[in-house]
Amino acid sequence: VQVTGATQQVEDLDTLPQPAWDLIDVSAYANRTSMSYVGRRPTLPLMTSRGCPYQCIFCHRLFGKRVRMRSVAAVMEEVNHLIAQYGIRDFEIIDDICNLDRARFQQLLAAFAAHPETPRIHFPNGLRCDLLDSDSIQAMAEANVGEVSVGVECVSPSVQHLLNKQMAFDSLEEALVALKRQRISTRGFFLFGLPGQTEADIR
Repeated sequence: VQVTGATQQVEDLDTLPQPAWDLIDVSAYANRTSMSYVGRRPTLPLMTSRGCPYQCIFCHRLFGKRVRMRSVAAVMEEVNHLIAQYGIRDFEIIDDICNLDRARFQQLLAAFAAHPETPRIHFPNGLRCDLLDSDSIQAMAEANVGEVSVGVECVSPSVQHLLNKQMAFDSLEEALVALKRQRISTRGFFLFGLPGQTEADIR
């Protein structure tokens, strides 16, 4: 066994090449259910950032706890290529926390909203819901967001503390109401059977 040590994180994500989609049958993706719940259709994933600063004990650490973001220009260059080359109109953004930087999140949504091909985007991997404000949700509606997932996990403050999730429930409820008002399909991620979690918590 050889231990090669930890790899160095890529600092400038814009230096990475685009995925080599030409090496696979992209059309086969249209015949499979994707991470989103919006049916089978030509879709491909986009990763616009890596890493997440939160310390939830159940989550992976594949990309580290420091967030690095691609430029909006680089993301849209990839989008334009996938539209032109493969006719993709649905994109699933699979970042761990795409909306950590609200200003950059707004810029990304504005770029999709202004795109002449009006592509549809989804966030099946989840957004941090207590970081969503009314301006961001309005921008999501204008950007043709079809679906968003939110990681609630549980509603017990003590169990949230155990998970080190630290969700702000007041902000969470406001965001969910605003998402519903904008008719953005929303699903929640929940964890059941956690230590200290009661039947009342689950219900």
